[in-house]
Amino acid sequence: MDNITHTLVSALIGAAAAHSSSRDRSPSAPAPATGAALVTLMVIGGNLPDADLLYTSFGGRLDYLLHHRGHTHTILGAAGLSIALWLVVEAAMRLRRVQLTGRERALWLGACLLGPALHVAMDAANNYGVHPFWPWRND
Repeated sequence: MDNITHTLVSALIGAAAAHSSSRDRSPSAPAPATGAALVTLMVIGGNLPDADLLYTSFGGRLDYLLHHRGHTHTILGAAGLSIALWLVVEAAMRLRRVQLTGRERALWLGACLLGPALHVAMDAANNYGVHPFWPWRND
């Protein structure tokens, strides 16, 4: 899959989650800033596993073929990227002194977890595939 596809699918899922979460609030409650944040987090998370392109592009074509869809395209890699994204979100919220509600925190954390996992699942659906269970299994 190319990054445009990852971006569009992630944005669509983030927008759907934002829409469904906004239906549940009362009409008198202020609109949360959750919608744009969910879309943004899904788009970032949905492209984060391709961060391996940063270090595979230096070694030439062979390095790209050997390492792209490597560590960052595994269950452990996606979990690590999700945690890193969530830590950045937490740090940004502390710096900006923003207090999230429990519901917003859960939605944002879900987006941080879902984005990289969705990327790996989408890449697994094509003919090149991924090795999601590495280092336990390499098939």
